[in-house]
Amino acid sequence: MKTQLLDNGLYVVDNNEVAAFSPQNGEAESHVIEIPEGIIKIGRNAFAGTENIQKIILPDSLEAIGEDAFSMSNIEEVEFGKGLIKIEQKAFSNCLSIKSMTLPENLMSIGNGVFRDCKNLENIILNDALKFIGSAAFYGCKGLKKIELPASVNAIGNEAFFDVAEVTIKGEHIPHNFTGAVTMHYDEFAKKYLESSGRLSIKVNFKGESIFLPKYIDENLVSMCECALSSDIDEMTQNLYGFGLGGEVIYDTAYWQYKSIVYSGKEPCEKLKKYVKRMSKNIFLTLFEHGLEEEQLCFIKLGLLTPNALNKLYEIVKDKNPVVAACLLDEINVERKQPQAEAEDKVSLDELESLLTKLESKIAKK
Repeated sequence: MKTQLLDNGLYVVDNNEVAAFSPQNGEAESHVIEIPEGIIKIGRNAFAGTENIQKIILPDSLEAIGEDAFSMSNIEEVEFGKGLIKIEQKAFSNCLSIKSMTLPENLMSIGNGVFRDCKNLENIILNDALKFIGSAAFYGCKGLKKIELPASVNAIGNEAFFDVAEVTIKGEHIPHNFTGAVTMHYDEFAKKYLESSGRLSIKVNFKGESIFLPKYIDENLVSMCECALSSDIDEMTQNLYGFGLGGEVIYDTAYWQYKSIVYSGKEPCEKLKKYVKRMSKNIFLTLFEHGLEEEQLCFIKLGLLTPNALNKLYEIVKDKNPVVAACLLDEINVERKQPQAEAEDKVSLDELESLLTKLESKIAKK
């Protein structure tokens, strides 16, 4: 094995693998490192923990980035070459300075935890040749709200997109283990995570429809849930909330699914309508507990809460959120006016009947 130190501080093994980087011997002032052509792999931990590199330029000859290659570094930008095929596990984990990334066109595999805990990553564009995404690949990426999955992706590992709020599937088929990729099995750790994040469901855009999945489900039901998701049957895809673990998870998922359908101008299936109506008070309280004021106002306006529920919720909310309390009060007053209007109509009819009776009497006398 032959090791060579290049002028820019790179230690190269056998002329084709970067094994390490020495900032003392490199061009630390430039903050940019260019990997020369001919290198086919960046080795394990090669740039891990480096603080003075902001940008790295990779050659077209590079085929693989090794485990932990850039983990916990201050790297901000990566300029990929065209030859990269795979990124091994945790290669960019805990890189807090990365905000955006576009993956190269020929990449086929993203390993486990590759971008794990990149908390400031806000945008990533996945390439159309990508086939596999490993477990927890984007776990802990709090800033990554949406992601699009190319049609080429056919398998995803568990919890790969757990922190993502919305996933768009561009293909005609659900990738294998998609449900496991966007949900978490409910245990004590998941309970603490739920309490800190408040994220209870995920939006999935697939074949022109918006489908909502519960974030926490029983691991024994993952396959069944995925079958229902892939079914193209409204009665199944609109009722995935039933796979959720815990009342809050179920209520939240059912609400978002119902709202999405109604706001799209369509009619929810009977099962979903009946469930949301029956559990309307609990759904509202879930939204209230998680501080989702806009959604509380929206739910009130859907007209699903009974007069009794409106009054009870008003008593709970009135000293805590005056805006929501005012909206509840408006709805209560609307409910009160409806019976009154019916009573007024009845009086008017009685009066009319009385007038007719009098008129008939006068006619008879004549």
